[in-house]
Amino acid sequence: MHRAYLQLPDMSISISNSQLENRIDKAIKKLPYKQSKVDFVATGIDAYIEALIKEKVIKPWLYEW
Repeated sequence: MHRAYLQLPDMSISISNSQLENRIDKAIKKLPYKQSKVDFVATGIDAYIEALIKEKVIKPWLYEW
């Protein structure tokens, strides 16, 4: 899922798992378009939250972006 319009406020999340970071880097290199690591992770988190809502694991809420 590519969301070019996804703009998040400045925040800091560090990834201290080298295996996960390597997987992220490899996935980004295989994309048919350019995407920064921050945008890749933000898009992934957004997709995961949407999946949780769709599967009714969590209830939807009105959030502001």
